[in-house]
Amino acid sequence: MKFWKAILATALLVGLCSCNRGEMGFSYTEPSDGPGQVFIFYAPASSNLAPFISRNITSITKSGLPHGSSRKTVLTFAHLDSGEAYLLKISADEFGNPVSDTLLTVEAGRSASDPEIVSRVLGKVVEEYPESSNIYTLILSSHGTGWLPRGATADFGNDVIVWDSPRKKSFGSEKINGVFWDISIQDLAAAIPMKLESLVFDACLMGGIEVAYELRDKVGKLCVSPAEVPGNGFIYSEFASDLLADAATPEYFSKVFFEHYKVAQETGIPSEDSYYGATVTVVDCSKLAPLAELCATLFQKYRAAIAAVNYTDVQRYHRIHSSVDYYRDFFDLEDILLKAGINAEEKASLEAALEGCITYKDATSSFMKNFGGFDIDCYSGLSMYLPNKGNATLDEFYKTLAWNKATKLVE
Repeated sequence: MKFWKAILATALLVGLCSCNRGEMGFSYTEPSDGPGQVFIFYAPASSNLAPFISRNITSITKSGLPHGSSRKTVLTFAHLDSGEAYLLKISADEFGNPVSDTLLTVEAGRSASDPEIVSRVLGKVVEEYPESSNIYTLILSSHGTGWLPRGATADFGNDVIVWDSPRKKSFGSEKINGVFWDISIQDLAAAIPMKLESLVFDACLMGGIEVAYELRDKVGKLCVSPAEVPGNGFIYSEFASDLLADAATPEYFSKVFFEHYKVAQETGIPSEDSYYGATVTVVDCSKLAPLAELCATLFQKYRAAIAAVNYTDVQRYHRIHSSVDYYRDFFDLEDILLKAGINAEEKASLEAALEGCITYKDATSSFMKNFGGFDIDCYSGLSMYLPNKGNATLDEFYKTLAWNKATKLVE
């Protein structure tokens, strides 16, 4: 279990010898007034993702960092095994080399997906960098299964679903001393003590309307993928220029991710990423209400037609790679309604509502075609549950979601 701590320590030491901010080719200024900016990389990763996330932390440390006195702050909390985990501030010294300061130590045997730990770590962030004078970007990097009930990733290595109680949406699956942990989106929202300017889910299948709507009161802009995210994740080699620079935006960070996998798919370079593809969307969560209101009307009008839709005709974002059925509940929101027969005027209204809340979206022409994947012929930017492909258990759980309470997709 100490192995991943050695990797994380090595990542920081490598950065100490190899980074010079002046060579990075980006610029940012110190604000003379206005809020400071805090960027938090939070990773429940005591799982098969540990080597990928450790490498991404290395990339962050080598990307060019603010100096310790800067009002732009980079924090990491990477939980790579069952031992202690640390909230670190990483910054550049006077020569541009990274240094780290430990702000908080979490005792061994605790999961980063435990709501109490999430609350404790992010509470320490707010204590050190108060909300009254700072804005926050949170990157959550781990396993994810969108809106599906907690426990759906309980054996993520063997595609086995293990239902537990209570059933909740799942993010952050990791294994601590033989016990699987994850966190519901509801519990995650409750554990976040501040309003986030942006939240990046570097995790699979989090690009559902259900997730965005559940987080609408805690997040400004939400960066997500309706399909899976490749193991290498988002692109952190240019983290400083993509998120710290004056001109940086969540949309640009998402575009860099997309372009990397698009080029890899088209050219085969880098080869390790060439067989994926990508989907990505940035949602302005403050503008979801018109979409919910319209969908409530359309779901009521086309209820019978939605129930009769042949799911094999609908754009999917899940791969079909085993006999386990839990992984097959992510379909394109717009395509569901198109297949249900909405008319041209309704289609235009739906697209306007989607454009009103989506600030950036893109998708490659296919995703992992040789590994149970799919062509992408319709991309609204958001996935959604298709009830006639689900089952009574999922339907009952779905009724607890804020999206369903607002739209009555499942009655």
